[in-house]
Amino acid sequence: MHIAVFFAGYQPFHETKDPGLIPLALQQLDCRVTLITLRKPELASYTAPFPILQVARDELQFLWGRLRPDAVIFYHLIGWPFHEQIAILNQHGIPCIIKADTDGMLIPRSSSIKPLLIRELLIKHSLKSSLLTLTKFVAPSLSRLPTNVQKTAAVIVESTEARRNFIKSLGPSVFNEYKKIHVIPLMVNPLFTQGSIEPIRHRTIVAVGRWEDQAQKHPRGLLQTLRSVLTEFPGYHARIIGSGQTILHNMVHTWPQSLTSRIKILGPLPPTAIRTQLRDSRIFLSASRWESFGLAAAEALCAGNSFVGPPLAPFKDFVGPNGEWGTLARNETIPALQNALITEMHHWEDGTRNAIAIGNHWRARVSINVVGKAVLELAQKLVDQQ
Repeated sequence: MHIAVFFAGYQPFHETKDPGLIPLALQQLDCRVTLITLRKPELASYTAPFPILQVARDELQFLWGRLRPDAVIFYHLIGWPFHEQIAILNQHGIPCIIKADTDGMLIPRSSSIKPLLIRELLIKHSLKSSLLTLTKFVAPSLSRLPTNVQKTAAVIVESTEARRNFIKSLGPSVFNEYKKIHVIPLMVNPLFTQGSIEPIRHRTIVAVGRWEDQAQKHPRGLLQTLRSVLTEFPGYHARIIGSGQTILHNMVHTWPQSLTSRIKILGPLPPTAIRTQLRDSRIFLSASRWESFGLAAAEALCAGNSFVGPPLAPFKDFVGPNGEWGTLARNETIPALQNALITEMHHWEDGTRNAIAIGNHWRARVSINVVGKAVLELAQKLVDQQ
């Protein structure tokens, strides 16, 4: 079988993320795979661990008839190529799988316009600009989604709640298509799913993010939570990893030294160094306002950390049906997040958290081999149905 993976924005750093790990996983499962992306300077000297084909935008429409893959996986749900390419793939009888990368809050109908508008406001800080983006760019693309879902062979979403949201957002016009929507989590870099899991953990909280993305990652909320909780629990420390460290330093520069000495702002680290930081910590903390999955959190779970975050769609899977692997805040306020973090700290203090059990469970769910097999089995099923 030959599977093509299309991701217009692929860059070298994606090699250790889902768009690069899926081709790698399929290749390791003896599936022929080609990653297709738009031609860009960043890839001029790049050597991928799998076949990669760079094309110009106007070449794409002619590619499928020449390449003739058995199936195509498209990143992402609203990317420019999807709407114009799905018809071409159908003409060639090639099953198209959309890799949605979504929390399921999609269609700008009355039931779901609010979260989309809030996200745009947080990013642009302008009601006029936000409404323009939604009406001119987002709405036209999203309005075609019900039809495109009917035409595509399958849609992959990353969490159980995202699937429910997706079906609800698409509305009754495609309700009969719900069987096309499959839950397959993102796969995690093998660095985090292999090796031993340290059973003895320090009283340490870890957060990882692109902190310059303040609208989504909410660094101020993260730091407010840490300030309150670490003040109350002087035996705990925190490590904050990721780009945008200047923003974090500016937010804490007036804090007392007794507090800042227990919060290490480490900046961006390579995956090997992040793995080292997660080996002996207890809790991964997120204050994000929205996520389609939360890859850094999944990496932390695989390393034996439990999870604390707001009640976002993918995070409900992270804590488990009975809170076995973490604690969700009751709502999306900072006080609720603080209470959730304190609750989770008590679980560790009481000895009711088991790092090895947490790590083993999540390694069995998001390892490259397990997720790769799920994707390959889905593709094979769709090809067999042609």
